Amino acid sequence: MKWLIVLMSLLLVGCAAKVEVPIVTRADIIKGMGESTVALMVMDEESISVNCTGVWVGIDRIMTADHCLDKEEVIFIMVGEDNGVDKRPKALHFGSVEKRDSVNDLGLIRTREKLVHRVAGLSMTESVVGDDVHIVGHVRGMYWTYMRGVVSGYREGLRSPARVMQVSAPIFFGNSGGGIFNDAGELVGITSFIGRAPNMGFTATLDPMREIMK
Repeated sequence: MKWLIVLMSLLLVGCAAKVEVPIVTRADIIKGMGESTVALMVMDEESISVNCTGVWVGIDRIMTADHCLDKEEVIFIMVGEDNGVDKRPKALHFGSVEKRDSVNDLGLIRTREKLVHRVAGLSMTESVVGDDVHIVGHVRGMYWTYMRGVVSGYREGLRSPARVMQVSAPIFFGNSGGGIFNDAGELVGITSFIGRAPNMGFTATLDPMREIMK
């Protein structure tokens, strides 16, 4: 009988206790997209410039577009490491190409260091036509530019036999290899190429993204 009284008391206390549920805002989700995004750099004797975008998909793995990987060694910077004045990065990090998928325009980079960063998770389900998508990239040196669009359709055989997702969004040079996120901040695509019409972009889809990570 005593144990029953104790159990009922605990249940009553639990019911009366106020549970604090953290509120995740749209600003929080967009901030997370930026923190999981890197800028891939090209460096010569005189300058450093942005080449493409990449996104963290593991503790030491970055996913990007295959056409961004013209060299085996990759140079990148993380969010908050640009100078903001002359746009010369404060810190450079290095990685090497681990896997490539030219058909689906996907590449995987393994970093030399174990860095503290946010990892973008892949969505369990594919986006459907009409869904909102969010893009973070580096448009002509304008680091960590946020853009928003919508899924317009799925196409096959445009530049390769691969199936691609078509998005209506302001995608420009420098966005290549960047993540396409859903409203929950999950990855649903990787930016591949732009169309001939304004605000028309095409991205790799989830199945090949999952495959290259195996």
